[in-house]
Amino acid sequence: MRGKKLLVVAAIVLAMAAAGTFAATASADPVPSLPTVSQAAPAAAPAVNAVTMPCAPTVRACVIMRSTGFGTAMLVNNGVPYQAVEMSAGAPSPETATPTGIFSVKRKVKDDWSKEFNAPMKNSVYFTNQGHAFHQGRVDWLSHGCVHLEPANAEAFFNYLQVGDSVQIVQQG
Repeated sequence: MRGKKLLVVAAIVLAMAAAGTFAATASADPVPSLPTVSQAAPAAAPAVNAVTMPCAPTVRACVIMRSTGFGTAMLVNNGVPYQAVEMSAGAPSPETATPTGIFSVKRKVKDDWSKEFNAPMKNSVYFTNQGHAFHQGRVDWLSHGCVHLEPANAEAFFNYLQVGDSVQIVQQG
């Protein structure tokens, strides 16, 4: 199932690239590549607008959480979402919920370790001073407030987001 999702996301990115979506941008930031299963797009590629972004157009990352704690995280380039991936967030309770709102990236740590939970936090991009971060983790497990991403996606977020960049987390459903 995960391979099929990567193919669909890869097809969206390839369709956007073919349509010139990225060529028209004036950003000096490199756009990290999406891990792909195959370089060829399926015969019927999804529409470019298949990804809906409820976040402000000025943010560099947008997270859409469902009430279950699972959802989608995407990188944003000049208001255009271009990499939508699976994620898991904090368990829905006051102690572990992932905060919603607009935040700025506070710091980045390539190979961090959580002393509180005795666990690795590879490719951590902290967006609060309370320890909430995007980082590598199991997307089928809820976190203690962080946004878990699969390894390649955590690395893409780490490479793309810079200290001071805006990120937004919204709750839907």
